Parts: sequence; structure tokens; C-alpha cells
Amino acid sequence: MQISNWKNKFQRHILKRGEDYYYSDCVTNITRKDDVVRAVVKGTRSYRVTIHLNNDKITAMQCSCPYAGDGFRCKHMAAVLYQLEDMPDAQCAFDLDALFEKGDYEACLLSSIRLVIDDNFDDELFSDCLSLWKRLCFVGDETLHRQIYIKLSDLLIYLTKKPKWQVQELLYTSFTEPVLLRRIVYDTKSLLNSTDTEHLYQLVNWRCGAMTALGEPADKIERFRAPYLEEPLYRQQEIQAYIDADRLDEAERLIARSRAIDVQYPGLLLQLSDLLLKVFQKRGDREAYADELLFSLTHYPQNHLSRAWLLKDNSSPEEWHCSLEELSNAEINIDLICSFLRKEQEDQLLLDCITRSGSLYLLRQHSTYLSKHLPDQVLDAYITALLDGASKSKSRSEHTALIEALTELSYLPGGQEAAAFVAQEWRNSFSRKRALMEELAKTGF
Repeated sequence: MQISNWKNKFQRHILKRGEDYYYSDCVTNITRKDDVVRAVVKGTRSYRVTIHLNNDKITAMQCSCPYAGDGFRCKHMAAVLYQLEDMPDAQCAFDLDALFEKGDYEACLLSSIRLVIDDNFDDELFSDCLSLWKRLCFVGDETLHRQIYIKLSDLLIYLTKKPKWQVQELLYTSFTEPVLLRRIVYDTKSLLNSTDTEHLYQLVNWRCGAMTALGEPADKIERFRAPYLEEPLYRQQEIQAYIDADRLDEAERLIARSRAIDVQYPGLLLQLSDLLLKVFQKRGDREAYADELLFSLTHYPQNHLSRAWLLKDNSSPEEWHCSLEELSNAEINIDLICSFLRKEQEDQLLLDCITRSGSLYLLRQHSTYLSKHLPDQVLDAYITALLDGASKSKSRSEHTALIEALTELSYLPGGQEAAAFVAQEWRNSFSRKRALMEELAKTGF
């Protein structure tokens, strides 16, 4: 094909190197779609070249090599242009769409697969080939469909995770011929026996779909599916599929069933809560959404309190205050809840939460902050916690922790008198705890 004045765009030594690459048959995988030509040029490494044309004039060129990346026109571009110049227009870069329109489906299939097998295929090229394969699945006879299934199945070993899954989805959902349906049943069973369960729900459904199309009895299909319903991952993927399809009532029923099955596994219950929140969000049910957020915060262990911020965003001021009171009474996530209450400057609720927990650690963590706002109550909380802690402590390490807390108490406003009172109470009540008394003697209280 003729391209106008393209050699003028290159330095002479670059043209010479490009010509050497061309004569060495380094230009491969040329394709043309509309006015865009793509090719792979192989040398010490392989690079992708893209050339944009308009009425056989070059409008832009790209190459994945470092030299072109610095803004220069490279030998790989020149090699492709030499190759194009030497090809008749009709032959130029087997145009996959043109092959399809001519009805040369086998050549279309094989040519596109050769392109993808090359290690350097890019996402755009793969997307074009995948669209072409989908079109091929809806034309031709059983012979062509069997060839498509076999060739694309062989291609899977060359593909990375996402492209591989896209081709599998095409293979297992596109054919109706009994011989291919039986192959789908067999292949999906093999995949289900593997360790990859990321797409468990889709694989089970594809196999069930093939079994249904083959006329298998409904009870046989249900017997196959039943064990997977006991798998949390399968149920979660099915719930997500219901949500995506706006089958929200079915999603909610399966969530309720799953909660009963997974009741002993807090991590799974938290994941189910996430799915239920999606259901309420899609329905626009703000009240149910807020209730579920609060329920999950007070019932399921969590590593962060992002749900608390969501709850705040979905509550009126009155509702939010009531929610904070419930949070302060929670029996789990107490450390996180205390930090959250402090950020919200809910000082009384924070101190109440710490007091109910009986945690000297939390009291020590927040005492400096709280003593600025509730000084007398903090002193009382310290006294109660230290006396209770001494009655339960048994090891020297526990005694040492109590002494450290006693020392911290003495640094708070009014803390010297409170610390002296606690020390005297220890001597009166726990004089037989020799290790505690020894540690107390070191402090001078």
C-alpha cells in the first residue's frame, strides 16, 4: 500500500535500521482496523507499534520502545512502514473485520488467535478479538462452533487471569449444540474441582445451564447444586448476583438463611451484613440501612469504624445521639468505639463506656483527655479500677501494671490525694500480696 512521504519523517540511519529489521522478517502480527495499523516488531525484545492514517497519510505513530518513549521516531516504526509499503492494499495487514464480512470464518478465528498468543498483545487488541469471537459464535454451523470451542480452549493456557475468565465465560454460555453442552458440563466440573473458587457461583450456574439445555432431570441438577449451597463463598456470590439483577427480595432471603448457617463465624456474618447494606441501599430504605449499620457495629468484631461514619451520614442529629448511646453500651469493638466517641467529643459517653468495660488500659489511654473535661469522675473511675484490679491481680507483671497506673493517676489534677488513698487501701486490704507491696514500696506512696 502507498503511504505518502513517510520516509521524510525519519533520520537516515533510523531508516536503514528499520529496513534491516524489515528484511530480517522482524515485523509480525500486522492488523488494520479502520485507519489504525498495529504490529509487533521483534528484535532483542518485542515492541508494539501503532500507526494512525488518514487517506494514506500518517497522522500519528507510537511505539512501546524507550527511544520512541523519549519522543523520537524509531526503527520499529520504520520497519512496519517498509512492510506496509511492500504489501498490496488488499493484503494489507489481514483485516479481521474484512475476513468476517467475506465469510472466511476459519481464517478469521485462526488469525485472531495467533495475534493473542503473542506475549505482547495489549488490552485493546484482546478486546477487539474477544468481540470478534462473540460474533463468530452466532454464525456458522456446528463444525465451526466445535472449532471455536477447541481453539479457544487451547488458548486459555496463554492467558492471564482476567482475559482467561472472559474467554471461559464466552465458551460456557454461547453454544447450544449437544456435543458442546456435554463438553461444557465436563470442563466446568474440572474447574469446580480445582482450587480456584473466585467464580464459584458462575461455574456452578454455567454447568447447571448446560445440564438443563441437555434435558437433565431437575432433581439431578438440584442434587448437583445442593452441596455448593453449603459453601459460604457460593452463597455470597449468588447473593451478589441477585443484587446485580435487582432481585432484592431473593437476596434478602438468602442472606437470612446464610446468617443462620454461618452464625458461629463473625467474619462471614460481617460480609453478609455488607451485602444486606447493598440491598437496603438499592431499595432506598434509609431506616433499614441505618439499623443494619448499628447492629453490625454492636454485634460483629471489626478492624475499623468506617460503618460508624456511614451511620452518622445517614442519621438525623437525634437519631445519631441515640446511636452513640447504643454504641457506648456495646460489648465488642470497645477500643474502637472509645476512640470514636473521643473524636465526637462525647466525653460522658466515653467515660461511661470505659467504666462499664472495667478496662484499666482504656482508662489510662484516655485519662489525660478526659481529666480536662470530667476531672472528678476520672479520679473516681481510677480509684474503682485500681481497687478492683488489685483484688484480681496475681502475677508480678499485673502488679507492675497497677503501679504504673497508680503513678499516672498521681499526675492528674487532684491525683496525688487519690493515689495516696488507693495506696493506703491496698495496704489495708492486700498486705498479703507481697509482690504488690514490694512494688508499692518503690513508689514512695
